[in-house]
Formats: sequence, C-alpha cells, structure tokens
Amino acid sequence: MLTHPSGGDDMTDNVRAGAGASATSSGRSAGVADQDAPEHFDAMDTAESYDQNLHDDGDAMSELSEDDAAEDSNDDEDDDTEGSRPGPSIAARDDSVQGFFDHKDSIYAVAIHPTVTDIAASGGGDEKAYLWRISTGERLATLDGHSDSVTGVSFSADGSLLATSGMDGLICVWKVSGGEGAGATVSAELAVELEPGSEVMWATWHPKGNVLVAGTQDGLVWMWNLPKGDVMHTLSGHTGACTYGVWASDGKSLVTCAEDATLIKWDPRSGSPVARIDCAADERLAPGPDGQGAWNVVAVDPTATVVAAGSSEGLVKVINLAGASSSGTTNNNTLIASLEAQQESIEAIAYSSSATATGGALLACASVEGSVAIYEAGSLRLRTTLKHDDAVVALHFEPNTPYLFTASTDRSCRKWDIRTGQQIKQWTGHQDSILCMAVAKGGSKVVTAGDDFAALVFE
Repeated sequence: MLTHPSGGDDMTDNVRAGAGASATSSGRSAGVADQDAPEHFDAMDTAESYDQNLHDDGDAMSELSEDDAAEDSNDDEDDDTEGSRPGPSIAARDDSVQGFFDHKDSIYAVAIHPTVTDIAASGGGDEKAYLWRISTGERLATLDGHSDSVTGVSFSADGSLLATSGMDGLICVWKVSGGEGAGATVSAELAVELEPGSEVMWATWHPKGNVLVAGTQDGLVWMWNLPKGDVMHTLSGHTGACTYGVWASDGKSLVTCAEDATLIKWDPRSGSPVARIDCAADERLAPGPDGQGAWNVVAVDPTATVVAAGSSEGLVKVINLAGASSSGTTNNNTLIASLEAQQESIEAIAYSSSATATGGALLACASVEGSVAIYEAGSLRLRTTLKHDDAVVALHFEPNTPYLFTASTDRSCRKWDIRTGQQIKQWTGHQDSILCMAVAKGGSKVVTAGDDFAALVFE
C-alpha cells in the first residue's frame, strides 16, 4: 500500500511461536501531568465486562521548469541528510487556514480528537508523534518512545486514550485530558506500552469501549484491554502480513485481511474465527488472476454479513461471510460480485453509514489509478466514478450528510456531493504527496499530511 512505508522485518511464512505471551510493558511519563482514569475505564478492565459491552445495544498546479527541476536534482545530490525538508516543488495555491510543521520527515498518520475537535494527533518518519491545536498550529505534547517510523495514530471512542503505532513493533497508549477551549492545557501521559513483537500494520479501537486491536507483519492479530494493557486474545489464522482490520459498526465482530489473500471474521468475545476464507484457493474469490495478489483493505457493510475486499491488483470482491465456515469451506453463495471498474491497487474502501443522506447505501473504492468508484451497495451497480490526477490514498463518508472526502498524491483534498457526483470543493497547499487525511465530526475541518513534512488544515 502507498501510505505504509517500506522496511521493517521480513514477512514470515508462519505465525510466530509464543503468541500467547504478554505483549505489554510498564509505561513511563511523557513529561506531562498525570490524569485519573475516567470512570468508564473500570467497566472495561476485564474481558468479562467487555463481553457485556459487546451485547449492548482547485486550480491546476503549474509544473517546474526543466532548469528548476535540474537545480532541485543537484540540491538533492549535495544534501543527503535524512529528514531534510523538501523545498517547494510547485507553485500551488494554498487554501489551508492553518498548519503544523514540527515534523522532520514524512507524516504517515493524522487523527482528530472525537469530542475536542480542535485537537489533532500526527505521526511520521521522524519517529515522533505529536498532539497539536488545529486552530493555532500550537504543539501541545511531544509523544516520544518509538524507535522507527510512527505509521498510525488513533483516538479511542471518547478521546481519553490515544494509540501510536509503528514499524518498531511498538504501540504506545497515552492518557489524554484537557484541551477544551482556546488556551486550555492538554496533558498526555504514557499509560502502557504494548509489544506485539512485529511491525504494526494497523491498529483500531473498538467503536464503543477501550479495547484496541492491531494486525502485525507476522500475520497475528492482537487484542488488548486498556488502559491496563491486558492481552485479551492473540488471533492466529493469517500466514502473511495482516494488512487491515475493521470492526463491524456494532462492535460485535471484527474482520481482517492479509497478504496471503485470506479473509477472517472473528468473534471478539471468544477470539475464535466465525468465518475464514482462503481466497487464493478459489479462482472466483482470488484478489488477482491466477491466484495472485493480496488484500490491501476491507470494509464491512452495516449488516456485518457482507464484506468488500480491495486488492493489490485493482479488484474488489464483495463476499457473503455467511457463505463460509470457520474451517474455510465456501459455497456458491459466497461470492456476491467481482467489481472490476478499476485496474490498479485499491488503497481505501468504505461503506456509507447513512443510506438516506446519500440516496441509498453506497460503497466507495479508491485506487492508485486516481479514481474513486462509487457503487450502489444493494445492486452493486456502478453509480459514478470520481477523478483525481494521481493515486487516491484516503476517503471518508461523513455520517448523516451526502458528502464524501478524498485525498490524493496529486496534493489535493476534495469534497464531493455523492447524490450528484459533483465536486463541491478542492483544497490545495501541499508541496508533495498527501499520504493521510482526517475529517472532524460534522465535516467542518479537514486535516491532511504527507511527504512535505506538513499537516495542513482546510475548512
């Protein structure tokens, strides 16, 4: 995938031995004030309580001249210092209203606090993560502790915890408090370090509680109870790097995909697979021709029975999980559709959460070829194709609105009205590829970041 830097440990062919061992270590202070755990932490301190919780219901950008390009090339040869900021490479309109510029390398991940929407987090190739204020660009906290690129940042559902994850095989979980109102103090204290033992490919919080799951390069999926960091389950079933994972909207199931072309739906209470599909073994379900290719991303429909998996070969397979068993057997009802409107790697995929606002439930698939294919979720008819000028690396349906946000390595972020397929806004300002995007609740602000070491704010 484009947004995940290369490097790290080599992918193993088999799951790592000793997977049941503890994956936590004691925390240390980040040099900011401590905070008492919120009351709801106590309700999530054991797997038993978690089980109870599960049952609760632009303008075109101009090109460099040949002379300027040659000069830039010479400058690059003269200065090989890692982390040196790239100079402006285009004369682009800057639509940003604010920015954060403390990173010294590419920024791979951004997130916006779910309740205090003036606070953002970012992580990058400089091995740093930061908390910062969106309205002023002020740095609020430096989150040290990683020894390799920070490729993931995510807030828990209530924003009281922040997880930073990276290529060093480490997840740091921070207690975050304060920040409401201009000038308000923000504190971030390291609660616990989680050590799954292999490069972290992704990490995501339970949609309701303080449970974190993460997939690693060795194919394992870990589940922790926070803030204590107790290991709830270590899930094994993939033999290739686990590239993506997503919770069902009700939090009662988890779906993961991997480079070995497997898809698994898990019961998070027991840690057992509900359905496992080895797609490479079935030509109908394979992510590419002749059983080739890997799954990059996966999305779960609102019923939690259908998944859409996007592949490195540009295919999207819509699969009925009810047509597969935990042992891997499938039937003729397993494959619902093979979507082939795009030819290059699928980098992001999502179902709309509001059928009314968008004129019917939709499925959006973003590709390296610069397109976003929009399908009607029921009939899987191609409704429209949205166009960028380069790879689309992120997309976001804003709930209860007809709007879709997209970000691209063409250095632009765009807002679309899905009812008509029309572009509403195009924001520019980056001097290099955008790699990640976060949208504030309600869609009032968008934060993008990437290879120019900058995080920009648009509204």
